[in-house]
Amino acid sequence: MAGPRVVHDKDKADETEIDPDLVRLKRRLPVGPVLAASVLGFALLLLIRLRADFAYAGRGDVPTDLGAATAPAPLVDNSFASLTGRPDAVAPVRLRGAQESGHRMAPFVGTSGRIWLEDSSDAGSSVLAFDARWSGRLRSLAGTDIGAELARHLAASPPVPRVVYPDALRGALPKVDGGGDALPLAPDGKVAVAIIVPDTARVLFVKTDDVPDEAAARAALRRIGFIPGPGDPVEKTEASWTFEIAAAPAAVNAALRAGKLFGAAASPRLDVAEGKVADLDVQPDDRIVLAGRAIPRAAVDRVTFWVQRSLPADAWVLVSGDTPAGLWYMRPLFAVLALFALLMMWALYVDLRQLRRRPPRPQLVT
Repeated sequence: MAGPRVVHDKDKADETEIDPDLVRLKRRLPVGPVLAASVLGFALLLLIRLRADFAYAGRGDVPTDLGAATAPAPLVDNSFASLTGRPDAVAPVRLRGAQESGHRMAPFVGTSGRIWLEDSSDAGSSVLAFDARWSGRLRSLAGTDIGAELARHLAASPPVPRVVYPDALRGALPKVDGGGDALPLAPDGKVAVAIIVPDTARVLFVKTDDVPDEAAARAALRRIGFIPGPGDPVEKTEASWTFEIAAAPAAVNAALRAGKLFGAAASPRLDVAEGKVADLDVQPDDRIVLAGRAIPRAAVDRVTFWVQRSLPADAWVLVSGDTPAGLWYMRPLFAVLALFALLMMWALYVDLRQLRRRPPRPQLVT
């Protein structure tokens, strides 16, 4: 039976002594080539995708005034600019896109859909422009996701009404509407002509303290010398009544003002003729013929065309309220991403250099 083992001081020293071969080993960064390449690619991707925001953050605090949206100065992509114009509220656009809140957009009147205004997706945070001057970030829609989505939305949406007034109906079909937007008329497009019925007025009463109900509105008409017809009111709501009077609208309005009935107004009675653009003919003798019906131009109140909208190839959008000051965080974010990219480039370089210097595998020599 073996006796107890005696441990000498020399054995203890051998166990605690540092191997000099381990000391000579070079330290490696705790980053492998795959991880370094992945982080470097992600940082570079963010830098590329955010480069437009980084550039816009340095545009200053004062927007460049481009004048009227109908005839603006040369447009510069990703610039802080202001435009003067009126958004077209006939058929605004709401795009959902990848964002939950989406985009609320409308073209400027008179630009034929070339320049759009994007308002805040939240109506409560919208920036009001009482002088029709809008400021924000100007972007070109060509080649962008929102531009492609807007083009698809317009192509799939139904035709919208565009109004033309009698002065534009002289000898030929109009090329632009009353707001200056182009009219792409299709032969099968719908058209409606509003015709003024002579010597007939429609009087609208709005509920006031002096005229609280329909009976008071009838009495007010009799007081100024007009008798409502047996079928009146022709239209009514809880707070308004419309009567039809055999008189010229100008004479009725004069009598209303003389009687101090400021909650009422008279307008012409309109008859509507409908048809297709192919059935409409604007003749040189100041007559308009729609589906065989001749209408004097003097009797036309307005003509409404329904047209299909499309997005021009050189379309732009002004993102209202998007200022460079709102992107103050882009510079420090870019600095952090650039630092990460440089560190990962160095780590990848070190790893690749060590892989190239790896010693050859030992071979058996016979």
